[in-house]
Amino acid sequence: MNKLPLTLTALLSLSAISQAATVASDNFASDGALAGQTGGTGWSGAWTGGNFTVTSGQALAGGATTATRLFNGGAITVGTNDTLTISFDLILAETFSGRGVGIQLLDSGGFDYYIGKRQNGSYGLHDNGGTGGADFASFASAPINQTITTVITYDGANTSFVLSDNNETLTAYSVAGQVTVDGIGIQTLHTGTNGNGIDNLSVDLVAVPEPSASVLIGLGGIVLIMSRRK
Repeated sequence: MNKLPLTLTALLSLSAISQAATVASDNFASDGALAGQTGGTGWSGAWTGGNFTVTSGQALAGGATTATRLFNGGAITVGTNDTLTISFDLILAETFSGRGVGIQLLDSGGFDYYIGKRQNGSYGLHDNGGTGGADFASFASAPINQTITTVITYDGANTSFVLSDNNETLTAYSVAGQVTVDGIGIQTLHTGTNGNGIDNLSVDLVAVPEPSASVLIGLGGIVLIMSRRK
């Protein structure tokens, strides 16, 4: 029996094993001002900026405000066949439906995407949370409390965002090229906002690594040995 195909298959399978990891998470366990809090895991430093107060385990906004926090492991560029999953509980306790709240996907101090309820706009994926923001993918309605999950993948040419909540899964929104995320921002954009917020934030990555150098060297060695036997 020729063992070469089996050996090659085993090495290639080993090189492509997915690596799953929690990048960062925070369930806002400590009541009080959010700025300066260092709870959760996977973050570089504390939450900075913003006028958010953690009350009963929820980060709730007071006015138009933004709080940010970077990942401890640095920036993540979603690669081919990787899956980046971002999940959080969206809390819409305001009596005024136009006042929103959501999270920003940070990249080198700026941000390209906003997930949540846009001010005077829809509920879903946007370029920003302001009144003039573009809606990339929108849910049919914005209930008081929802868990939003965003799955980001890259196929070698385009990055896709698939959003789901407790009731609905949206059609994928795709953009050319790769997406890089190095942290999370929590944002509201109306000065009268009081009571909207988020909870149970988590960022998880399933990465499919490129074949390692050791695997490639091993393959080369096996081919060389088998060629000499012929």
